[in-house]
Amino acid sequence: MVRTLNWSNLLDLWILARLALGFSAFALVTVGATTAARLAWRWRADDSGRRQLAAERKAELVATTLQVAMVFSVAGVVLTALMADRLTQTIRGAMCAYGVLASTGAGFAALGASCFAALGSALWWSLHRFDVSLRRPVLTRRKLIAAIGVAGLVALDTFLTLRFVLQLDFEVIASCCSVFLDGDVAAFRAGSLPLSRSSVGLLGTVAVGVAMVSSLAAAARPGAMRGFLAAVGSLLGGALGFAAVTWIVAPHVYATPFHVCPFCLLNSTGWWVGWILFPCIGVGTALGLAIGVVELNRRVAGEPEVTDALVGRLGRGAAIAWGFGLVVGLGIVLGYLLRSGGVSVFGEVG
Repeated sequence: MVRTLNWSNLLDLWILARLALGFSAFALVTVGATTAARLAWRWRADDSGRRQLAAERKAELVATTLQVAMVFSVAGVVLTALMADRLTQTIRGAMCAYGVLASTGAGFAALGASCFAALGSALWWSLHRFDVSLRRPVLTRRKLIAAIGVAGLVALDTFLTLRFVLQLDFEVIASCCSVFLDGDVAAFRAGSLPLSRSSVGLLGTVAVGVAMVSSLAAAARPGAMRGFLAAVGSLLGGALGFAAVTWIVAPHVYATPFHVCPFCLLNSTGWWVGWILFPCIGVGTALGLAIGVVELNRRVAGEPEVTDALVGRLGRGAAIAWGFGLVVGLGIVLGYLLRSGGVSVFGEVG
């Protein structure tokens, strides 16, 4: 099915702001990645000649350009969520960002691409900070090649976001999030899914706890194995932590077992707690994976003191993000239990 492209949507200020941010990031990474590709082929870390010095100056300029572009990419995730939430005032029937994103076939793909572009940008930044901390630029070639991959993610994000906003139809009557999620709630209630809600909550809590502990362990005693465990733990913590927020924390915020929309947590319906919980998950996941990136390059870097110091900072930052998110999530559930006199929001439903 071919959808009509609504170019008049570009007159909406939120859409215009998101596209301006996206195209700015795309333009910067295109210029940066093009230069990075040329520099990567002739990079000689052990050379101190005039050509290498000129290449190093260009590499610094490329890094500065890419850092700005990647800040734009991270901001793009926030602006995509804000844009979709604000468009509920224009698209009838959409009660939150979920309804807006689901009103076209490209909404969730655009948001997912934005998240991957932001994650790729964060991991590239960690590699860049590692490289500039070293006495010899032995990681610059890898950094330049990685920049080309991140540029591809930013380009995909820009394309899918443009397709999404052009497919939006402001005349359509969209469905609210409950219409899409009621089937999932019914599946939990009927027990047709392999895990119960309590299992999801327990696994999510344990996974976030493991991510926090493994990040602290990597920070305290840096090493390849502990770095790998921190990266894997953070990846699992991100996936299972998000599931626990959706299926356990959200119903306690809404005070109903039947509403599990993560996007309603971003507005007044959910006390805006999504702006606390989801950044904690995102930052914890990114910093945990960054530990793995640094450890993968430990041997090539050849400077254990610098490597250990960077892993320590990343590990402590990841642990703080995971710990804060865990405290907030558990605090919401325990707060509801205290207010209700110990009665679960699920009752006989969960």
